[in-house]
Amino acid sequence: MKCLVSGARRELVELLDRLHGRGSSEEEISPEKCLVENFDGLSKLLRFFSASGRYSVVDKIGQALSSSVVRDALYEAIRVVSSLRPGDKITIKTRDDVKDYHCCDYRKLRSLEECSYAGICGELVSPKPTEEKYVECYVCPPEPSREEVRIFLKCIDNRSFFHTLTRDLALSAITKPKRG
Repeated sequence: MKCLVSGARRELVELLDRLHGRGSSEEEISPEKCLVENFDGLSKLLRFFSASGRYSVVDKIGQALSSSVVRDALYEAIRVVSSLRPGDKITIKTRDDVKDYHCCDYRKLRSLEECSYAGICGELVSPKPTEEKYVECYVCPPEPSREEVRIFLKCIDNRSFFHTLTRDLALSAITKPKRG
């Protein structure tokens, strides 16, 4: 009977862990997997919010004191991006060429000097501008993979990785990406 109870207890603990977003306690996560460089999809996701001036999600992750706050903010970010529909096609003339873009968000500019270069900046060709003739277009980021999110959540459940990883991820979102 004792063996049956301990087996049932272990199954219950594993079920509760899965319900709370934690995997089996047997799975260990290595420090190499918990570096911000391994979470490019999440970084691009948060960079979209930062670029378009929606800092609340990025701030929640960067200032979080618990993994549950990070989980909630990440859920919010993925949910918002998955619900955004790229707007009508607009044509932008950049320094290099003229291309059509479907922007999830954009802002009109009086001049290219106002451009933050977090989005695609250039002269609005179509539709014809009525006021400002320049625009900064923010293309929707791809959603991060399930595996990337799973590993990230595993990393933040480990207190030794939590603060460094969440702050580094928020910093990667608010700093300008290297143009190359």
